[in-house]
Amino acid sequence: MIGGGTHDPLYAHLPARNYIDLTAVWTVHDHFVLRAGVTNVFDQDPPMLRSNLPGTGLPNTYSSYDLMGRHLFVGATATF
Repeated sequence: MIGGGTHDPLYAHLPARNYIDLTAVWTVHDHFVLRAGVTNVFDQDPPMLRSNLPGTGLPNTYSSYDLMGRHLFVGATATF
């Protein structure tokens, strides 16, 4: 829906996407914590749309989809 309650045909044709993210946190010591994870586990690609639709963003997909693909991350927190 667009402001004012009018129907936007763009939303009627967008397929659903589910992105699965996993994160783990390990408390190694009272003052040291490790974390690691992966975003978009199954590397789901966003749907491609016609490039002449306004507000679809770049690269040619609707902006609410994950454009970056799968990412792995690690981190640590140390407190003194």
